Amino acid sequence: MRQIFLMIITLLLITEISCERAIDRKQKREKSSKLGAVERKINLKDEESLEINIEFPAGVLKLEPALNSSEIEFRGEYDTEETRPEIIYEINRGIGDLLIKTKERADGDRNIRIDDYRDNYWELKVPPQIAINFYIKSGVVDGELDFSALKVTYLEIETGAGSVEINFDKLNEAKTKIKLECGAAKFTGNNLCNANFSSFEFNGGVGASELDFYGEQEGEAEVDINCGVGKNVIRIADNFDVKLKKESSFLAPFTVRGLEQDDRDSSDEYYSPDFGRKSGKLAMRVALGVGHTSVRYEKGR
Repeated sequence: MRQIFLMIITLLLITEISCERAIDRKQKREKSSKLGAVERKINLKDEESLEINIEFPAGVLKLEPALNSSEIEFRGEYDTEETRPEIIYEINRGIGDLLIKTKERADGDRNIRIDDYRDNYWELKVPPQIAINFYIKSGVVDGELDFSALKVTYLEIETGAGSVEINFDKLNEAKTKIKLECGAAKFTGNNLCNANFSSFEFNGGVGASELDFYGEQEGEAEVDINCGVGKNVIRIADNFDVKLKKESSFLAPFTVRGLEQDDRDSSDEYYSPDFGRKSGKLAMRVALGVGHTSVRYEKGR
């Protein structure tokens, strides 16, 4: 038991250090005046949809809707030539494929030295009227990803460390699937039920998470949450029917507010009051990890 406790403390310290370093890199970037910059605008023509792949080693990453409905805009700031972002865009059978990554080293060395990327700053703006599949992979990141009003048909995010926040402040017109993989990172998801997902999967690592299932989507959706090490807060708006199944861990305290426990089936199943009367339905599975998990069923905004 003592070994488990020491492991938890060590992992939480790693998370705190990673988040502090991400903030420190952002502050250093704001003070620096010697950065190189890459700007690229891509005019869309007859593309039916987009596939966007982002491979981001470290630094600050921002994504938001573009004001121009037919143009992708990218700006990247970097500290050395080896960390210069590379933008590759091709059209294949009506699908626009966009890849943003750092240049490969001339010596073939694939090892990443985080300090080389401390001044990285990437900002991507994408048009809201076209269907988009997103694949985002990051190392140590301070990420602010705003998908509000975008037509997101698939979203996959994998992050190593740092802090990531995603927002869906406006309803997604397309049905989507979401898969989130967190390492030693703090993760925040706002208004997730505006994403209009049919399935949502979250795999926590080492770090706190806040998942906010507010929004206006209708129909049935599946939510699969695997908590990691750290504090987890799950908020669910009361405009949804909710059936929640908990998978317990003796190392994970669990509290629930607003949902009713069904003694007829199992002490690990919870239902929203007057279940079956609302147009939006969430079937949720929450597997507890190490640390406190709180579920709150409350009045929507």
